[in-house]
Amino acid sequence: MCSYFKEYFESCQELIIIKDISPEADFGNNIVDEDLQSILRPLNLMQSLFLSAKYCIRDKNITSTTRFYTFLRIIFVLVHRCFQAYQIIVWNTNMFNENSTSPNYYSMLYLCIASTVGFFIYFIGDVISIISNIVFRRSNILLVLKIQHVFSFLRLNRNEIRGFIVSSWVLVIVSNVMSLSFVVYYVFTFAEVHFITMFTAYASISFEINVLYAFILLKLTENMLREWIKKFEATRNIDDSEKLFQVFGIYWDTLEIYMIIEKTFQHMVW
Repeated sequence: MCSYFKEYFESCQELIIIKDISPEADFGNNIVDEDLQSILRPLNLMQSLFLSAKYCIRDKNITSTTRFYTFLRIIFVLVHRCFQAYQIIVWNTNMFNENSTSPNYYSMLYLCIASTVGFFIYFIGDVISIISNIVFRRSNILLVLKIQHVFSFLRLNRNEIRGFIVSSWVLVIVSNVMSLSFVVYYVFTFAEVHFITMFTAYASISFEINVLYAFILLKLTENMLREWIKKFEATRNIDDSEKLFQVFGIYWDTLEIYMIIEKTFQHMVW
């Protein structure tokens, strides 16, 4: 068995494995089945809500987002962050004009400090998100295609991944409930809250979605590795080098999935 493993890695260039794609081209191997889409759909919907989607899936075909989409994302970030900066300036002005003995002074001081710190943190996060989506646009697609490739080989059906579909939706719903609860608390705590401020507070969920995205993909890859072990154990007594090459090829793909997840999410998941 070890000889097969060694032979595989010495001649892995002979295997037909997805290595790279060009998002600008139309490929016959960029199909994403409905089962995998069902797992990614709630996460992609939330990212699309804030124009931060990593890719686009239409009619089961996955492609990179367009330059115009990226331009809209940049404009979106600049506009709502500029409004937020203006609101912070107004709050700071009012705070400096407020008498220190006023009962609202310390609440205004807290609001100004928290808003200023939050502004810079979230703005840096937005910049990192935009740059990551541009730099890793091909890696993001390659990640999904490799997962699809492993899915197809392991023949995972809807019943076997139903837990991931449910978990994906539940995590997104819980995250929304928590974010909206914070916005409601914000509104009732501070009498005068601008719509942009409420939207900015809710928009912070986009960073949570990145964490959930990485978590779901890691758990999914872990499950695929378990299924691969079952497949490997079933081939222990098979004297078919081609079949063993395919099994080891899937193992290599699974390792690459882990590496791509680390590369594409390490800047967003601290």
